[in-house]
Amino acid sequence: MRLRPQHVPDHERLTLAIGHVELTARTGRGDASSRTDLGTPTLMSKAQLEIVPGEAQGNYVLRGEIDLHTAPQIAEISARPHGTIILDFAEVTFIDSIGVWAIVNLVRGPDGGTLVIKDPSSNVKRTLDLVGLADASGIVVQ
Repeated sequence: MRLRPQHVPDHERLTLAIGHVELTARTGRGDASSRTDLGTPTLMSKAQLEIVPGEAQGNYVLRGEIDLHTAPQIAEISARPHGTIILDFAEVTFIDSIGVWAIVNLVRGPDGGTLVIKDPSSNVKRTLDLVGLADASGIVVQ
């Protein structure tokens, strides 16, 4: 199925934003022949993530969102083999399943160790709780 872009007046459009994807639908006029056509997904703004090394080895402060676009940055975090990685999540505003996967891989790699996630916001903590991250071996959520 291929969708073709069509000109639709703004008063007939319905826009739905989910994460960083925006879908625009044509709502029609309500008669029996009208139908809803989904538009092509358009990328809104890309998420941003800043990772700042802390004073001690293995400590990092994260700021921003952890998702599909920023998860590869998580892989760059390192610590001594079998050491402890401490991530300050106080300024992380969003994490999705890809972000959780990236975090889990920090301690599932060949170096092992322990991961401590400090001070997650209530929104981020809820996501971590939903996936049971605090119950995973080698991961501590404070």
